[in-house]
Amino acid sequence: MLQVLAINRAEICCHKLIDCLLETYKNYEGSSDNDDESDNSSIEIYRALTKHLSIPQDNGNKEKPEEFTILTCDNENFLNMEKLLSYEEKNVEDLLETSVKIAPAMLGAHGVKVCKNS
Repeated sequence: MLQVLAINRAEICCHKLIDCLLETYKNYEGSSDNDDESDNSSIEIYRALTKHLSIPQDNGNKEKPEEFTILTCDNENFLNMEKLLSYEEKNVEDLLETSVKIAPAMLGAHGVKVCKNS
């Protein structure tokens, strides 16, 4: 169960990182005369990367595999790396707080320390 959750979470994070990198590249390059060509190459890079991130689906499943490859929420568009990192730090902090509440002996009395930079 934990392995499946970890794989799904890793896939989501990879998709978000790719989106962030493409957005950063797009902002870095600025507007040029080759916008259509640049967009097409970015889409091709994105497709090539995401093709290898998703687990192949069973043939018995009649739905399209493309529907399963991208696991992102519409309201979670990350525009830069800082937002992505702070989002993931918050997720880890929430998980650790829950772990301390459920099984305090598992992490010890002072097992969770909040980073001063956060």
